[in-house]
Amino acid sequence: MAPPEDDHLGKNGGNLDEQPAASKGELGPVRDAENGPGTAMQTVDSPGGPLVPFSNRPKILTTPPAISDILNSLRRQWRLALLLGVLLAIPAGLGTWFLVPVTYTAHSFMQSRKSTIIFEDVQNAEESGWEAQETLIRGYRVLNTALNDGLMELEYIKEAQEDDIDPIDYLARVLMIEVPDSEKERKGVGGQILKISMRGDDPDQLRQILEAVTDAYLEEVVTEERGAWLKQKDVMQAQHTLKTDRLKLKREDLQELAKTIGTSDPDTANATQHLLLDQILYLRRQVSEIREQSVQKRREMRAFERQVGALAVAGSILPEDIEAELAQNEDLAQYQTRIAEIQAELDAYQQIYRDSSAEPIKTRLAEISRLQEEQAGFAQQLRNEILAAVLRGERKSEVQLNYERLEAESIEADDYLEELQTEYSELTLRVQEIGEYSADLVRRQDELVHLAQVTGELGYELEKLDLELRANQPRVRRVDGAVRRPKTADTSKRDQLTLMTSFGALLLGIATPTLLDVVKRKVSSANQMSEGLGIRVLANLPLFDKPKRRLGFRAPTPEAIEELQVAMEESIDGLRAMLLHLPAAKSVRTLMVTSALANEGKTTVASLLATSMGRSGRRTLLIDGDLRCPSAHRFLEMPLEEGLAEVLRGDVAIESVIRPSRMPGLRFLSAGHFDSTSLQALTKKNLGEIFEKLQDEFDFIVVDSAPVLSVVDTSLIGQQCDAAILSVLRDKSRVATIYETIDRLRATQIPVLGCVFNGQHANIFSPGYYTYGYGSPQTGQPDTASPS
Repeated sequence: MAPPEDDHLGKNGGNLDEQPAASKGELGPVRDAENGPGTAMQTVDSPGGPLVPFSNRPKILTTPPAISDILNSLRRQWRLALLLGVLLAIPAGLGTWFLVPVTYTAHSFMQSRKSTIIFEDVQNAEESGWEAQETLIRGYRVLNTALNDGLMELEYIKEAQEDDIDPIDYLARVLMIEVPDSEKERKGVGGQILKISMRGDDPDQLRQILEAVTDAYLEEVVTEERGAWLKQKDVMQAQHTLKTDRLKLKREDLQELAKTIGTSDPDTANATQHLLLDQILYLRRQVSEIREQSVQKRREMRAFERQVGALAVAGSILPEDIEAELAQNEDLAQYQTRIAEIQAELDAYQQIYRDSSAEPIKTRLAEISRLQEEQAGFAQQLRNEILAAVLRGERKSEVQLNYERLEAESIEADDYLEELQTEYSELTLRVQEIGEYSADLVRRQDELVHLAQVTGELGYELEKLDLELRANQPRVRRVDGAVRRPKTADTSKRDQLTLMTSFGALLLGIATPTLLDVVKRKVSSANQMSEGLGIRVLANLPLFDKPKRRLGFRAPTPEAIEELQVAMEESIDGLRAMLLHLPAAKSVRTLMVTSALANEGKTTVASLLATSMGRSGRRTLLIDGDLRCPSAHRFLEMPLEEGLAEVLRGDVAIESVIRPSRMPGLRFLSAGHFDSTSLQALTKKNLGEIFEKLQDEFDFIVVDSAPVLSVVDTSLIGQQCDAAILSVLRDKSRVATIYETIDRLRATQIPVLGCVFNGQHANIFSPGYYTYGYGSPQTGQPDTASPS
């Protein structure tokens, strides 16, 4: 009995000849080329018709690899990458360790005392003057003196000369000069310390160079500093005399200005000026506000004129104004009150008398009509009187009154604005007059204060310098025992370089095979087929290889292996159901299973699919079409006997080489023993006759062909098949070769139904689900069920 998914084939053994024929153009892609740019598959016309132009290359082939692609490449190559990284890191680290020399550091210390002896001068390390001294130490005069003291015979200096480097430039570059950072030195407590350092691999040469540089500095700079201070004293003395004379003249000039303005106190003048300034600021705000009000009034007049037009000056009155005045007339209100009272009586009589011609009703109706006529006549009389009064000029309309009011307000605002502006101008002139004298007075007083301060500071510095010169003590001295031969080497640089080199070599070793694998763009997931190339994924199959023990871990249990086998059977049955229900595959009876290159699982897929078709009750034939490298016989555990190659040569009849297999409903036609004659026979017409004869005998034929890109045999055999499916092996197949394979199959008008993805992660198959109810032992229960 056929399984439920096969019911569309009919009840009499599933004869596929009774199905409606479908053209090869129905074997289309997952996505249309217009809706999915970069799709690798498009609809193929029927044989003999033109081919649809092939779309552009998919983005997956042109875009740079994503992070996930790099991680998948690292997952595939981690063993080789790690091994290569370790093999590179170990010799690189050892070579760096032995080749990089250790360094010694020699130090020379000099101390500076405070600038003065009597006066306290709190200064920190940044203000101590060592920055300028550093420039002097690296200068030509000091270093040239040091070289003349016997440094030219040192190996360091000779090596620099051999490299065409000036010895002075060499010393200026290698000397390290710094002020040690300490809490006391930052606060200016005690003398400041200057440290001169140099690094190298010969401690004796380092000591000699630092001693020579220190002696040259003390001789050339510190000794001459006293002479410079003497010259500085003469200059400061002359400047102090000049500043004193200028201070005397400034004071006399200030007294003359105070007599002119009547006061020598600038605060009094400033107070008067501030009062006037406050008043000016107030007037300025008032002018701004009144100007805004004047502009607003003119805008309201123009808006009112545009609204009422000529009524503003013509003496007319609006009808609505007349009606508003009539509504307030008491006489008309009395008419309305009387009519309301009679109407109430009329309503009461209408409730009593049903006949509307009754005398009380008629009387009230007549009275209401009379009062309404009198009210209308009186209202019209009032209207005429109002219009006559307006025309005679005895009264003005509301429009005229509003216009006159707006005009008066605008004129008043303009007059007030003019008064404020006049007062503002007068106050401004007064402030300018007072400000000129006051500013001059303040400026001269400030100049006097500044000049007095400068003169006092100059005298203070002159007195300090005079005391320093009288003390006759050098400001800089060498610290006793400052230059010593270094005994401890610094290995931190060698350790850092060794670590960096080892780590870099490790990364290089890991990156090399990983990047090489990334360039190959191997398939890592089924999404790369469906979304990247636009190829329909018909089924996901787990790896059929038996799991092996890895890295000493426990091997998989028999239950786990059984679950994997059952998952494979369920997946291949799902592929069979997909092929039988797929609209594009309704007319497919001869199916070719191929791959881009060898060892991508095509034989496994073809054999398992043929086995599944046989289990479903169909007469199924598996043909090993890989004549050059047959392997389907090994999968079925059958010998390689006479087969398709002998039939192509005409040595045997087709009926004699079809053999039954151990699988129910499955027959097998092996590849046979090929030669050049059998390969040439693929191009002859007898290949089509062979397939026509086989289609008459079997319900479904599965052809395990050779790889498409390896030989031309697949294209020749594919012409006799209704469609083809592609086997893709995870971490083995490459995206570019799959794309080229689809392109070549399309070029030969071989419809492609889709692909089968081999090697899918086992975690997508729920553990224990496939074997549940099929005889797998349950936890805590004896294994009494037989395997399925």
